[in-house]
Amino acid sequence: MTSFLVKNGKGGYVEALEAMRLGYDYDGYSLYHGGLRFTPFEVETVEPHLDAHQSCATVSELEESGLLRTETGRLYRRLPSS
Repeated sequence: MTSFLVKNGKGGYVEALEAMRLGYDYDGYSLYHGGLRFTPFEVETVEPHLDAHQSCATVSELEESGLLRTETGRLYRRLPSS
C-alpha cells in the first residue's frame, strides 16, 4: 500500500494525511515550518513484522536500511520515483 510522507521540519517524518490533525501548518500540498517548505513524497508501507524488528533502531540506522519511521511509529520505504 502506498502513502505520502512529508518531512516535519524537526528531523522526522509525518504522514501527509495526519499532518493537519497533528497540528502542522500543512495546506495539502506542502508543510511549512520556520520559513521552510517541505513537499510530500510517495512511500510504501512496510510489513508489520518488520516494524517489530526495527522498533529499537535509531533514525540513522533506519535510513541506512532505506526505512523511514513517522511520528505515529509506522515504518515506510521510499519509492524509487520519489
